[in-house]
Amino acid sequence: MKCKIEKSSGNVFQDLGVADPVNTLAKAALALEIDKTILSRELDDAKAAELMNIKISDIQHMRKGILSDFSITDLAKYLNLLTVRLKGK
Repeated sequence: MKCKIEKSSGNVFQDLGVADPVNTLAKAALALEIDKTILSRELDDAKAAELMNIKISDIQHMRKGILSDFSITDLAKYLNLLTVRLKGK
């Protein structure tokens, strides 16, 4: 049996047929950066939520990739808050 191999578009969400793949990829990239920052600074969810002015459940959703309730603007703001507040300490 032969497998059909297709060249990627460069956006996995587009390749999978996800609605609005560009927006979805941008949100995933921002959420990944937020998660990497939280991990590198050894923050728990409560401290990260405090720094970003959001609920702990929002952090948990974000870290699990449940991003439908977040806009790109929201995620960029959270990353900025997290980064600026950590650098200021």
